Amino acid sequence: MAKIIRTVKGDIDPQSTGFNLPHEHLITFPPMRTRTDIDYRLPSVEKAIEEVNYFKAAGGTILADLTTDGYGRDVKALKKISEETGVHVLSTTGFIMASLFPNIAYNSTESELVDLFTKDIKEGMDGTDIKAGWVKCGTSHDKMTRTEEKVIRAAAKTHHRTGVSVTTHTMGGTMAFTQINLLFSENVPLDRISIGHIDRNSLNIGYLKMIAKKGVFFAFDNIGKTKYYPDSVRIDMIKQLIADGFVKQILLADDNGRQSYFRSYGGGPGLDYIPIVFVSLMKKAGISDEDISQMTVINPRNFMSFEPKR
Repeated sequence: MAKIIRTVKGDIDPQSTGFNLPHEHLITFPPMRTRTDIDYRLPSVEKAIEEVNYFKAAGGTILADLTTDGYGRDVKALKKISEETGVHVLSTTGFIMASLFPNIAYNSTESELVDLFTKDIKEGMDGTDIKAGWVKCGTSHDKMTRTEEKVIRAAAKTHHRTGVSVTTHTMGGTMAFTQINLLFSENVPLDRISIGHIDRNSLNIGYLKMIAKKGVFFAFDNIGKTKYYPDSVRIDMIKQLIADGFVKQILLADDNGRQSYFRSYGGGPGLDYIPIVFVSLMKKAGISDEDISQMTVINPRNFMSFEPKR
């Protein structure tokens, strides 16, 4: 069976996709118990459409919304955004981390979670026929709780049952090796794993090279957020990783999960920042067009693609 990318509008040919943002948020309603700041709420479909159109005008063709159940996933809204803009949107099943888990993550067995995630991928999410395109899991800062381990193992088994890739959340880049080792112990191929947020608080080239040597994808997905690091530092790390032969594993995204990150809400840098500004900065730093295309088109396409299992 040929590989596909599963979007909110249906399955598409991976070769039909171009510039790709593999970790964003368009609509979110995170739990008040842990996200009291209204800035985390992205309620407006109209503003999301406006923002995605900025991305489209900059050459964008597909993005992944990593909002899970428990964080305000709204798959009907995502489908409308995709239909109105013409930009493909991939949605996700799974859960983020313990502080953001819905009750079902705690109350379900591992087997029940596998069934739930598989249903989301094969049949549809949240009472619809809109299907998830991959499965998400994650860990807390410098620790992995028992429930997080359960969710990660369920995500791994979901991969085997469906074929989808596994994308992870880290807090500040911590617990990356714990995640990798656990997923690998469940026989998830390393090239079906992406470790998230490695540029949050962990831009240490030695640490990044150790992750890269494992063979997984890894995401610089806080691009444009200078409160963590200036983009010049990210670009320097990317150049060193490319020089060491790891360009085929690097993913680039913004993780724009706040109103203050969206131009449509009056903030920035916006979903067009990477294709317009960051790409220009990479070129000025001497990164080739070929390597930029590898990171922004081919790598996310390869990671999103999977061969569905019956």
